[in-house]
Amino acid sequence: MVLFRSLFIVGLLCWLTPSVLLAQTEDRSDPAMLYGVWLMDADVQMQKSVMATRNSKKPLNEKQEGYRLESIKSRVYVFHENGNFEASWVSRGGTNIVSGIWEISKDGILQLTTEDNKTSLAYSISQNKNRLVLTPEITGPQSLHLKRMEL
Repeated sequence: MVLFRSLFIVGLLCWLTPSVLLAQTEDRSDPAMLYGVWLMDADVQMQKSVMATRNSKKPLNEKQEGYRLESIKSRVYVFHENGNFEASWVSRGGTNIVSGIWEISKDGILQLTTEDNKTSLAYSISQNKNRLVLTPEITGPQSLHLKRMEL
């Protein structure tokens, strides 16, 4: 009897778990999920960065590593409801600002196009509560790990 009850409970949990997870999944094509101010999650980003460069043939020197850390810790992304965005960060003591437009396709791909139309980047989106991961659609650059800034 105990075995039957245990199997029943496990079966019930297996049946309920997917529906609970689906209820918590955000619609990746809903633009409202991006509205607001996002900060680079420096701890996660540095951890991923260290892992990615661990076997690099040309490691960064201490000064370069300092610049990279400064850039990561200072990155801010702002996604406005009207489809505009700004990104800013500090690098080598100076502030960099990029602005342009953003949109999300029906399949959940975020497209960022700079104001001068010279740069266009596409990212797949993964979101969990107030955390956001933007993964480049092209190989090369690392994913961006962001956390929502609460105002």
